This record gives sequence, C-alpha cells and structure tokens, in this order.
Amino acid sequence: LDPGPDGFDHDKLLTSIKTIGQYKVSGNKTLMCNGATIQSTDPNPANRGPIHVIGPGLTLTVDNCNISGDGWALLGALDGAALVVRNNTHMTGSNNSAIYLRSATLTLTGGSIDQARWGVQMENSTASVHGVSITGTTFGVQNVAGKLTLDSSTLTNLDPGAGPGVSIIGSAQYPSSGASATISNTTFTGFLNAIDIQPTAAQGLPSG
Repeated sequence: LDPGPDGFDHDKLLTSIKTIGQYKVSGNKTLMCNGATIQSTDPNPANRGPIHVIGPGLTLTVDNCNISGDGWALLGALDGAALVVRNNTHMTGSNNSAIYLRSATLTLTGGSIDQARWGVQMENSTASVHGVSITGTTFGVQNVAGKLTLDSSTLTNLDPGAGPGVSIIGSAQYPSSGASATISNTTFTGFLNAIDIQPTAAQGLPSG
C-alpha cells in the first residue's frame, strides 16, 4: 500500500466516511469501499478535484463506493488510462462532472449518478456504460470525438433547463475522429433532447 500525502490508502477496504481533496492515483489500483462514503472536497477550492488516474496502461477500479463532492469532477481518467467503476457505485455531484475522461477508457457497470452537471463528460475517449441510472444531471453523457456504448440504462431529468440526455459532438481538435454512440434498451425521461448530434459535416467539422 502507498498512502498519499493525505493518508488515503489504495487497495484497502474502506469502512467509514473518508474526506479527501484532489487525488492522483499512481499505478494500477482498486478502491474497494463495501458501500462506504468518500467525500471529495477541500477547504481550498484549488485543491478540489477528482480521484483520477493518468497515463497509458494504468487502471483505476472503483468498487461499491459512495462518492460525493464539489470539485470539478468526482472520478477521472486521462491520457491513455482506464477507469473501471462497478458493483453499485453511487456518485453524487454538485454542478460538476461525475466522471471526466480525456483520451482514456471507461467501463461503468451498474450503480448510479445524480446531481452532477455532466454524468459522464468524455473527450476523445471510449466509454461503455451498462445498467446505470443517471438522474438530475443537466447533461447525461457528453461525448466529444469519442465512442460511446450505452445500454440497459435510465437517464432522467425533468428540470426545464435540462440539456440533452446524450450529446454526440465532433471536434476540430480531433479532425480525424467523429463522435459515435451505440444505444440500446435505454430509457430517457425529460431532457431537452434524448440524443443530440452536432455539429453537422456541413459546418466543417467531423460529424457526430
């Protein structure tokens, strides 16, 4: 085990509430909570942010955790890393991203997300989302120049200000990558649109 500067141990079964600030995981790690709660916050706003992993070949696995927080994201994977979230993990946001991906992969199985601005915010990434409930998020899944598979899930937002359930967005930053999504056996309730595709090829960018 390698506790970080704030004393947070990886690969350890949590049994009580733990409060941490932004935390970068080193190496391949599994966080097993057995239903315990992690509060992701810090008195200094500059230190608020996700539990995240960065770099090719590295995997962070989050198992049966309750994670809440007010940083810019709760969980993240960047620059070739992989994030696996499983076994009834619940994420409660605060006008932020529950999960943020940049040039990374996500496997999200079961569990739920609520009260975030973005349930999953992904850029040039690949995400598989299976059997998940996403509730009260302004945007369910925002997919920029990535590949999304979404199945057996429910996405709900009855707020009049809700955005799309799934956004599929091309990006000039990744000119060779259009955005795509495969969606099956999934229910959308509320939202501005269930699925929103932008921009069109006529706008000079890769189409969704």
